Amino acid sequence: VNFEKEGQYTNTAVSKADNTNEDQANNVVEVKEITPELSIKKSSDRQEYAVGNTGIYTLTVKEKKSDATAKNVIVKDQFVTGDGISIVSDSIAVTLNKEDITKDCKITANESEFLIETGKDMTSKDELQVTYQVSFAKTGTYKNTAITRGDNAEEVEADNTVDVKNQESKSWTEKRKYNFKKCGDQRSDSRWNEIR
Repeated sequence: VNFEKEGQYTNTAVSKADNTNEDQANNVVEVKEITPELSIKKSSDRQEYAVGNTGIYTLTVKEKKSDATAKNVIVKDQFVTGDGISIVSDSIAVTLNKEDITKDCKITANESEFLIETGKDMTSKDELQVTYQVSFAKTGTYKNTAITRGDNAEEVEADNTVDVKNQESKSWTEKRKYNFKKCGDQRSDSRWNEIR
């Protein structure tokens, strides 16, 4: 027997024969909905960027309980510091089980945050993925928090932090190695030995 709703269900079994009185037995079961529990993971293609770079972020949402269904799942992402970063709103893409559902979603976005209302339910067999791009205009440390929840599922979150540096901020050692490599064929062996 499959139960589609919460509630108390009674079923009655009746037995009767030509030479016996009718007999019956009742059984009562109570059906409760299993509360779903979502999970979210967040990552970026790098942990360190240079000013002018564009980062690629990925959010992955799953339902953890095998017998539960999360209703009308939403995803929200927000940068703590909005100054110096810009979410590329037209880069936001949403897939459910690797099928593009971006056009089915209601997406509200600005430079530092977005909200995705998927209108989709999720079971433990489903995987929702969101990808988007962020451009970096200033140096700094940028933390953002991704949140997911459902109509019947509590909010959970995941954080990610990246560092943004000036493009010319290479260490002295890195610069020296680069210069040696660049002028390689122009040096003499004796000069090279002196430098080493």
